[in-house]
Amino acid sequence: MMAPLLVSVTLPRPCSWNSMEEAQAFFRSAKSHARCYPEILEAFILGAVVKNDPANNCFDTESAYTLACHPHIEAAHYTGPSIELSMDEMGRIGCQVVFEYGARSQMFALEAKERLVQAYPDLYRLAPPIPKASHMMIMEDPDTATARWSNSLPFTLRLNVLLRRCSWCRGSE
Repeated sequence: MMAPLLVSVTLPRPCSWNSMEEAQAFFRSAKSHARCYPEILEAFILGAVVKNDPANNCFDTESAYTLACHPHIEAAHYTGPSIELSMDEMGRIGCQVVFEYGARSQMFALEAKERLVQAYPDLYRLAPPIPKASHMMIMEDPDTATARWSNSLPFTLRLNVLLRRCSWCRGSE
């Protein structure tokens, strides 16, 4: 079972720093994030590290910056029951979904996703697994994960993203 391993890796993880620079230095030097694109890592840090309010946190952390999700909460996710919506609820979503997953992932409920694809083929699509990757596919194989996600976006959305990133397309703003 994967849960004990994930819990044993998650619980000792540092979760508080005296400055944002300290937190950034930690993640930039962490072996677990070594293959991650710098832009992806920066986006991760901006979402994962938050300014702490020592008067209003349940873990008595006094450091200036903390993880948005404390390791105890993350570890509980690995050991607790998953949140499941009914098939009817899953059929009422308002957008198309492409499931991407790593071939080594033990956290991806493949059979449940296959049932969704079969029941709602206009809403759900199941991509082939990313070889040699787990649920951390963006860290383990950023090239493949990024290409897959980009290619699964509707063409018009991909075009809009590209146009926004292209400086000569924006003109003089």
